[in-house]
Amino acid sequence: MTYAEISQSVERLKKKYDETDPFRLCNAMGIVVLRQAMGIHPDAVKGFFLESKRIRTITINSDLPDVIQRIIVAHELCHAINHRHTGLHAFHEVALFDQTSLLEKDANLFAAELLLDDQAVLDALNKTNVSLSIRYLENEKK
Repeated sequence: MTYAEISQSVERLKKKYDETDPFRLCNAMGIVVLRQAMGIHPDAVKGFFLESKRIRTITINSDLPDVIQRIIVAHELCHAINHRHTGLHAFHEVALFDQTSLLEKDANLFAAELLLDDQAVLDALNKTNVSLSIRYLENEKK
């Protein structure tokens, strides 16, 4: 998928359900979210999507912090929507922009589009740039 297609997919989802929380989106779409302890070691499975007998489930690693679980659900939601008939999808890598496969890249971009508000990101970047500029100017005076 192209970035534009992923972005459009997220926008359609937000518009249809008037929602951005991945857990509530799953509930509204009839996707079952299960929590299962899978460990915290680096190679532990973070989550996966599976469809069996038309029942769609996302299973997430309950040993992970809540904020990471939210990212994983958003990632797996992409597989449920856009990669539905391509088999089991397991999320092993915690890096947000893991580029190991095109399907994983799609899911990472989808999660970022769903979870990150453009204006909030721009505001944070502007705030950081202003702070860095002030520090730079202060250091120049010394």
